[in-house]
Amino acid sequence: MLVLSPALEAAVRAHAARAYPEECCGLLAGPLPDSFGTPEAAVVPVEAAALDNAWGEGPRGNRYAFDPRALLAAERDLDRRGLAVLGVYHSHPDAPAWPSPFDLERAWPSYAYLIVSVRGRAPGEARVWTLSPDRRSFLEGDLRVAQTVIGETP
Repeated sequence: MLVLSPALEAAVRAHAARAYPEECCGLLAGPLPDSFGTPEAAVVPVEAAALDNAWGEGPRGNRYAFDPRALLAAERDLDRRGLAVLGVYHSHPDAPAWPSPFDLERAWPSYAYLIVSVRGRAPGEARVWTLSPDRRSFLEGDLRVAQTVIGETP
């Protein structure tokens, strides 16, 4: 289960709208729960770390990539503040919030993958996914928006 505060959800949606018609991408960060990586884990990020889409092969409308240096800098910053990467978010411009084969190729175990559909700069459906144990598909998870998440810094 992925639990977002309304402010964090709004920050991700705003990033998706700004990036349109290209994909946006970023990290979902928070305290690392003891149950991280287990099916019953509740993932509760307190921060959305927006990163530039570094996909360099053709249009970024249906692809995203993190610049390795920017990713390392973000991870070091989070670690210094006692936070960990819990997941990744990205948008699907003019497409549903379903993971693509490209998303599957690049997915890491245990992370929550939040995908926001954006049509004409208007963010719509958002869904969360995790990589299946055999790494051949995604499993849809529960996405909840809670009124308050302690320690949040969008």
